Amino acid sequence: MSENAQQDEIFQVMGRFELRPGAETTWDAAFRERIEAAASAPGWLGVASWAPLDAPSQRIVVGRWRATVDFDAWTGTESYIRTKEILDSCQASPPHIEWFRSVAILDEAPASG
Repeated sequence: MSENAQQDEIFQVMGRFELRPGAETTWDAAFRERIEAAASAPGWLGVASWAPLDAPSQRIVVGRWRATVDFDAWTGTESYIRTKEILDSCQASPPHIEWFRSVAILDEAPASG
């Protein structure tokens, strides 16, 4: 792979979280706080949090980063550590986390106008 191709890669971290019933609102609020702080982190590109229609106590989170080292640095911040404690207390079990590197990405094109 060329040096430019490596620089253009995007890394996604995907987590599946099983929440304790009744903890969804607390988890969602703490997660919103976390991503507001992450928005200014070097290398952060975006995030989406999803609740499956048939499993309201689950969350699927997909975060996009320029590099895994950017994510690693962010996990040492005070806001990450504080919200991790809240999020962990809402979870029924440890999350399942997977890392992916970009192969192809097609985002919606901006509307012309």
